[in-house]
Amino acid sequence: MRKLISLLIAGALLVTGCGLGSKFRLFGQEKPRYAVVDWDKLVREHPKYKAWQKKQEALETARTLRDRQLKNGRQQLAMLNKMKQLTGSGQSKFRQARLAARMAEKQAQEQDMLRKKEESLMDAAEQYVQADRNAVEERFRIPLFNIRLKLGSIKMTEASQKALLQEEQELLDARRKAIQDIEDKKRAWLREQLAEDYAASRERMNRFASELMADTVREETGLDLNGMEKNQPGQQELDKLIASMDTQIQSQENAQKKMRDEIDSDILSAIKKVNLTKKYTLVFRNPRANISADDITDEVNIEVKKIVY
Repeated sequence: MRKLISLLIAGALLVTGCGLGSKFRLFGQEKPRYAVVDWDKLVREHPKYKAWQKKQEALETARTLRDRQLKNGRQQLAMLNKMKQLTGSGQSKFRQARLAARMAEKQAQEQDMLRKKEESLMDAAEQYVQADRNAVEERFRIPLFNIRLKLGSIKMTEASQKALLQEEQELLDARRKAIQDIEDKKRAWLREQLAEDYAASRERMNRFASELMADTVREETGLDLNGMEKNQPGQQELDKLIASMDTQIQSQENAQKKMRDEIDSDILSAIKKVNLTKKYTLVFRNPRANISADDITDEVNIEVKKIVY
């Protein structure tokens, strides 16, 4: 009951802000009428949704790159500062060779783990696209059979034969493209399933490289990379780079928020327009409880398209 009351209050606030509650009379005889809208669906079907989604993805990518740049920059500055104290070209080459060998060994171990994990998912990946494969084969089987039947059993002019061969090649190219799309879908599914494994592997490799370098520096200089102070040579340049990236990210955030606000505003305006004739007492957004109400999502969707176009 408490949940339903909360929903009614939330709906009332939404409708009051839109000016949709004028027909409700607490002591009158008019029976209240309610409506619901699937706001999430309206957002997904808004003409600007794909553009907004791309902005959102670009923003997340920019944030990830910024954090990665900061992390890598700090690690590199720390390592470079310590390695300056290591002298002797012969010793340096030996050290580099040893580090490279250790890194290659670790990378081989990680790749073997990822390969085994991918192999364990191959059957599931193939099952994921099996229906698509069957559909492609069925779609092209009869047209190709008919063309080959004509080519093998009917006497025809050279021009007709050439036209049939061209049609056959076009069908084969289309089938090849459809099969390639299925393979891309399969690889995308595998990447999605293995995303956490690859991320964990990269993290282990980065950590291993940092620990390996720190151990080398500690062995040869007695210094600890973890004891580095922030204000060291190169830190100012890194700070400027991160500040520049932060400015760009803020600009992307503003553009993404502005577009989402425009989408929500269009939907709200469409709800108002529908309600001018429907005269609902309250319009609920994404109700989480069963209520007796008209679903006006499709009507609102039509009005949204009119507003945008």
